[in-house]
Amino acid sequence: MQDGLGPNAEILRLVLSKIADGALPSVRVEKVWAGYGTGHRCYGCDQPIDRTEIETEIDLAGALLLRLHRRCFAMWQRELETRENVAARDLK
Repeated sequence: MQDGLGPNAEILRLVLSKIADGALPSVRVEKVWAGYGTGHRCYGCDQPIDRTEIETEIDLAGALLLRLHRRCFAMWQRELETRENVAARDLK
């Protein structure tokens, strides 16, 4: 990585970009399934989820099935939580 922040910084940039363009929806997820990867592409970083990695699967009311690496899922949901906290603070 050029910026010295490591691969997580690049993944976070991808996740933020996907939230901004709607590729990752701005909804907090309440229920996920997890297991070992199946080789599907991660919706967060666009890389395959290897059999040795944990894959989180989110079914959005049957409209969209998302598969993400555990770290990509955590970054996505943490960003949404941060945005909710900022919005709530701004309302006060």
